[in-house]
Amino acid sequence: MFDVVIPYTHSAMEENQWAFMLSCFQPKNTWVMGDAPDDHIKRIGGAILTDSLSELQGKIVICQPINGLEIQGETSLLDFKHPENAIYVFGSNHVHMRSNDFEGLDYETVYIPSDSQSDMYNFASAGIILFDRLSKNG
Repeated sequence: MFDVVIPYTHSAMEENQWAFMLSCFQPKNTWVMGDAPDDHIKRIGGAILTDSLSELQGKIVICQPINGLEIQGETSLLDFKHPENAIYVFGSNHVHMRSNDFEGLDYETVYIPSDSQSDMYNFASAGIILFDRLSKNG
């Protein structure tokens, strides 16, 4: 089982993309960070609003919206072993989360390896990382 934490967005297009992505992989819970209105939560498909990761139970996996050859201090998705009880945290598009945002929490940061380094849309990185979980864990 796994949970997903996504950012609140003001974009209806992004909400639809997240709703589609999450319907494909069926997380146990979907958490939305930020001050999202009720209609946003409904469009994401019964997501739960939160403003703190400390209340969630499981190993936090920070999923940076970046791909590259090697990113210092982060684990390549190729080498990553998905925890059974994972909480995948996807930040905002093109905004990299800082480790001090997760101070005191049990977490690991993952990046998607590629031939060059570039930013990605967060829902695109979610699809790759959650598919990797499915292919490795069954």
